[in-house]
Amino acid sequence: MRLEQLRPTMKVVALYDSGLKAGDVLLYEVLKVGTARVKVRDEQGREGWLYPTVLHREIAEERYAEIMDETHGPEWRSRRGDDGRASPAP
Repeated sequence: MRLEQLRPTMKVVALYDSGLKAGDVLLYEVLKVGTARVKVRDEQGREGWLYPTVLHREIAEERYAEIMDETHGPEWRSRRGDDGRASPAP
């Protein structure tokens, strides 16, 4: 993706090539858009900075919630807020 396409609270997908036959799909939430990189939060709640070229595409908020419910159960919402949305980055 391009840096100008990204905005805070956007949900995005990154494709990770593990070197094996099957890669992996990673989910991120955009927290902050910098001048060259993007601050994101992954599925486990870890935060870090990535270059936008790593991010593949945007996914719908509803689809993100469905995937998180399937993989992490409904308790992930209590860690993030009532509706599963993260609070805005300072």
